[in-house]
Amino acid sequence: SLNINTAEANGFRDNDVLVYSASALHIADAVEKSKILKESKQQAITDSLTGLYSRRYFMNAMERELSNAERYGGTCSFLMIDVDHFKDINDDFGHQAGDKVLRKLGDLFKTYTRKGDLVARYGGEEFAVLMAGVGLKDAAALAEKLRAVAEQYLKEEEEGKPTVDEP
Repeated sequence: SLNINTAEANGFRDNDVLVYSASALHIADAVEKSKILKESKQQAITDSLTGLYSRRYFMNAMERELSNAERYGGTCSFLMIDVDHFKDINDDFGHQAGDKVLRKLGDLFKTYTRKGDLVARYGGEEFAVLMAGVGLKDAAALAEKLRAVAEQYLKEEEEGKPTVDEP
């Protein structure tokens, strides 16, 4: 908010009021454009269905992480997750059901990965996870954990039971 004061009563001339009003409008316009720009940037790096990072953002982040790992002698692991028989879900239950499954799997993958891991929707029914500082053994353990969580969710969803609880 813009607050302009004067010590004297009726201390602003009409010209002053016009200048302050115009300034307030320009400031409000700049703030609104800044909000729109921030939202646009967020939309450019996230998948609209799942809220996960987009493939493009993921690929840029992976390039940076691989470069850093090579430069500093660190490790970096990458998981690619593909949902088997996903077409059957869309064919049997409709695309809304398929979208629900993708959103839930994205939430589960985000929940069961570390805070610093980058989880993305790679495309269609594919997801990807980038883990800086994680070696093959730990990456394989996480891959198995995510596979088991996804399998449990899909099995329970198919049987019409409540889905897995968040940890």
